[in-house]
Amino acid sequence: INAEYMGDWDRSPFVRDAITKAKNIYTKAADNVGLSSILYTGLTREKLKSMKLAPDGVIQTAYQLAHIRLYGFSPPTYESATTRAFFHGRTETIRSATNENRAFSLALLGKTANDDQLWGMLKAAVARHSAIGGECAKGQGVDRHLLALKVLAGEHPEHSHALFNDAEFARCRSWRLSTSNLSVPFFNYFAFGAVIPEGYGIGYGIKDEGVQMQVSNFKDCPTTDNEKYSNALVQSLDDIVALSKRIKL
Repeated sequence: INAEYMGDWDRSPFVRDAITKAKNIYTKAADNVGLSSILYTGLTREKLKSMKLAPDGVIQTAYQLAHIRLYGFSPPTYESATTRAFFHGRTETIRSATNENRAFSLALLGKTANDDQLWGMLKAAVARHSAIGGECAKGQGVDRHLLALKVLAGEHPEHSHALFNDAEFARCRSWRLSTSNLSVPFFNYFAFGAVIPEGYGIGYGIKDEGVQMQVSNFKDCPTTDNEKYSNALVQSLDDIVALSKRIKL
């Protein structure tokens, strides 16, 4: 530790030891984070507009398709939604894993639908995602309300509910995909961390030149693979672009 940066701070052995331990903990944690950066140029802002589908819904559907392609099931998925319309409003959870994008993913991967049917399923998945996002922005999401009730139940156990001890309730709040869209011109790269050991984090932005995505995971988790998921994601985006071309959009 360079003394000139310490100024007049206490530089006793105790403080120096604490700083060294903190640095080691940080370094170990940072070294355990896998991170890949993808600029997908097949879907630019203009291309997404030409598809006449909400851009965020298309990208979120690709995340679901990639996970189902790799793991075979729909993952509990968090996407941050702003509630800034409210005083002191912060965020709500868009639950991006829906029946609609699962149906689209399974039909595409299983080749059980023709192109017109697949496009209809994709439109339904994107529309459902947009509807959930709209509800969240108006304070009609579920997760913040459930969190408040869970906190109150903890403070007043006599009024607790079996829901909060239910294994399925816990599983559906264990975000295997934790995502956030920051589509602004002054950020070239935006990363979002995984929030559980077996999860992925995806920070992304939809730009004029394409979709910029940063995929993160924890290297010591045996069930996640940054490279494999990133490749599955690119393949899923390719599938959506190819479908749009086949129906001549």
